[in-house]
Formats: sequence, structure tokens, C-alpha cells
Amino acid sequence: MDFFAACVRFFLFQKPMRRLSLLLILIMGLSGCADHSKNQPPVIRYGEEICRQCRMSIDDARFASAFIDERGLSQKFDDMGCMKTYQQENHLLPARSWVHDYSSGAWLEVSKAFFVVSKSQMTPMGYGVAAFSDPLEAKKFSSEKQGQLISWEEMEKVLSGAHEWKLKED
Repeated sequence: MDFFAACVRFFLFQKPMRRLSLLLILIMGLSGCADHSKNQPPVIRYGEEICRQCRMSIDDARFASAFIDERGLSQKFDDMGCMKTYQQENHLLPARSWVHDYSSGAWLEVSKAFFVVSKSQMTPMGYGVAAFSDPLEAKKFSSEKQGQLISWEEMEKVLSGAHEWKLKED
């Protein structure tokens, strides 16, 4: 007799209350296997998880990013540039995407973020992009790092090298 048949037989020959208890335990167990909510950013275990694009360890929360793919699974990255590259190479338009606010370290939806790109900003994979929730902080950081404010959509130009740098001259 195969395993499935044995499980069904075991289940059917239980008392009704025990059957209900087993069913509830099974449902709770299976719900624990599901990935997190599509509305919440994932939890990243820094130093343990790897970037989906470059396969490097995700160590610095200031540059970490993530999105939920069409299957509802989270994809995690060590650099915002890695996430954008992965989305472009795989022709993905995820339902939800998040980056970390450079100042606070809190998750921030990509659509609500202000991005600064700077050649002098060191990031895990060298894309030089930091995200901010506050446009004034982004502007200040941009001045300090001699960078430029960009949108998430403009990241594609940064990645392709077609982005024209308009840096202040010393």
C-alpha cells in the first residue's frame, strides 16, 4: 500500500473530533510553508542569504532590496542595481518592490523612494545607488557625494552605461 492510501485510511478511521484536530494541524502546518504576504517586504537574514542576481552574501541593509515575483515568492538582492538588472534580464514587472532607506534602514516601496546615484558611493556591487524616503535627505546626500537624483525608471540608463553624469566640478 502506498503512503497516500495509508494516510487516507488512517484519517478516515479516526473519531470525528480527532479527525478535525488532525485536519486543523495539517492546515496550520501547510500555511506555515507558504511565503510571506505579498504586501509585506521579506525578512532578510543578513550574512546568511545570497543575492538572486550576483550570488553574493546580503550583508548591508542600506543597499538590500527585494520584490515579490509573479508566483508570490520573494526575491532578495544585496544591491539595488542587482535587483534592477535581474528584473530587466528576466523581463519582470513585479507586483511589489522594496528598497531600504539609506538613513533609517527601514523598508521603503520603490514607488515612494528617491534615488541618488554617485560614482563615489560604495555599494556592494558598485552600482553606487542609495534610496531615501525624504527628498531633502536625498538632495543633501547627492550634494555630499557629488551624485545625481534619479528615478527607478532611470536606473536602466545607469545600468546600461548610457547615463550622463552631471557631477559638480571641484
